[in-house]
Amino acid sequence: TPVLDIGRDPRWGRIEETFGEDTYLVSRMGVSVVKGLQGGSDGVRENHIISSPKHFAGYAQVAGGRNFAPTDIPLRVFRDEILPPFKAAVMEANAMGIMPSHAEIDGVPCHGNKWLLTEILRNEWGFKGIVISDYNDAERLAILHNVAVDREEAAVKALDAGLDMDIPIGSAYIYLLNAVKKNKKVEKLLDQAVSRILKVKFELGLFENPFVNPDEAHKLVNCDKHKAIAKKAADKTVILLKNENNLLPLDKKTIKSIAVIGPNADPIEFSYYSHRPNLGNSILDGIKAKAQDDCKIIYEKGCEITKKVMVIETETEVVSKNPELYTLEEETESIAKAVEAARKSSVAIVCIGGSPMSSREAVTLQKSYGDNAHLDLVGQQNELVKQVLATGTPTIVVLING
Repeated sequence: TPVLDIGRDPRWGRIEETFGEDTYLVSRMGVSVVKGLQGGSDGVRENHIISSPKHFAGYAQVAGGRNFAPTDIPLRVFRDEILPPFKAAVMEANAMGIMPSHAEIDGVPCHGNKWLLTEILRNEWGFKGIVISDYNDAERLAILHNVAVDREEAAVKALDAGLDMDIPIGSAYIYLLNAVKKNKKVEKLLDQAVSRILKVKFELGLFENPFVNPDEAHKLVNCDKHKAIAKKAADKTVILLKNENNLLPLDKKTIKSIAVIGPNADPIEFSYYSHRPNLGNSILDGIKAKAQDDCKIIYEKGCEITKKVMVIETETEVVSKNPELYTLEEETESIAKAVEAARKSSVAIVCIGGSPMSSREAVTLQKSYGDNAHLDLVGQQNELVKQVLATGTPTIVVLING
């Protein structure tokens, strides 16, 4: 599900998932991703999968950068800036799936928006695939947006709007059996959705061969060619913002000691939705590998970004206990150790920024950290940097965000 949202508010926790703020760039990236997943623009080729671009549409334009907040988008902006990446994914790359936005547009939830899911997507653009719900969003027509009295009415509204699948557990569509008994029109809508789903499965060849070849999959996953492409992409993301007094590049022949400091120096972090990495090299690992044998490496974390978070998953919901921030008093000792390491070293490399807990999908509506009210460093990282700089040791700050 390539994210084709136009990310323009950095307070929004999910901006890390977007391709950026430019409509044309997002459009081109979207077309490329869809073609890559499906194998081309002429349908889904063998050993490929359908692509379901999301969040259709305007999800990143939520008020105040708050996840699930309403969106109020002028029609011209919506047509000219927000929709084009999705239009290109459908009309150029032939995307076979679409996932609606969690949010609402001008008071109409996207999962129940017939103008969006039928009139624009199918009638204007000729979309022939399936519309797949985001996580339990059909039921949210009732329990969040309050445009339906219960899950049964929410299911009927979503189905009528053009939502074919209610995933992951059918928390609303399970009530369609009752709705069909009351209204024959619902049965026709249900038949239509089922036929679309079966058609896509047939085109994928799932009835003849529902499984992939594990040996071929093993050859492709994490292969050297793909790792080289990933490394090239990662290399391109490093941007030099400032180089006062030409401190960089460091001459490793003359550097006798390096203080590696900060909460992002040692952990290997991917995004909030990624699997916890078990392979790879941290910044600290890389510095140790590149430094001369006689160069002393001193590592001190200095501070944390957030306290650890607990996630409890049940059959119907994921309850995320919001991560808390450390106070300066709690971090004083750790910061002092980092300052001492900097004072003893030829150069300090301070690795700070965000984490999957500070920039992520804010999954609860009350106090979920992920969306941010400001763009300052989280926790006591500012204080850590100030005290390290005060030592006078030449310092390099590495910001890792998103």
